[in-house]
Amino acid sequence: MSLTTSGDRCRAAADAGPDALVVFKRVRDSANTIVDLEIIEVNVRAQQQLGLAREDVIGKTYLGLLPHFRTESAFDNYAKVVTTGTRFECEFAYDVPKTGTRWFRQLAVRVDDGVAISLRDVTKWKHVGERVREAEERLRLAMGAAHMGAWSVDLETDTYTLSEEAGPIFGLPKGAGPRS
Repeated sequence: MSLTTSGDRCRAAADAGPDALVVFKRVRDSANTIVDLEIIEVNVRAQQQLGLAREDVIGKTYLGLLPHFRTESAFDNYAKVVTTGTRFECEFAYDVPKTGTRWFRQLAVRVDDGVAISLRDVTKWKHVGERVREAEERLRLAMGAAHMGAWSVDLETDTYTLSEEAGPIFGLPKGAGPRS
């Protein structure tokens, strides 16, 4: 592949990165209101992670492909990025064909008269976070059943925290003392 133009270099960099990238140009009506966004570029990672075939999406519109996201205000957020230049970030779940639900962290930024959306697959992080929360809850229940508590000291700030169950161990009411 010859990387003779800046466009070629940018496409190569986008394809080599870990994030999916979708670039849209705005579609306006006669009153100059943004009514849709047309897909003008997708990188290889977007095709893989979102289950999109380049030839099936280039030239298609956002609302034509994903009309249900209009009700979730994602389109309105993207239109705001185009009109104001204000970045937009959030996480969302997306049903990837033949793969199932995946979680993505998105960053949308204005590019010319459109928007570029970078998507990072955070599905594994979401699942790890759920397992940590479940483990913490099991530990809390086990400590409560065993009439045990926990406490910690932060030496830098000289502060301490007590678990809810630690109060009675120190002769305090349950839940007394600072908790994090």
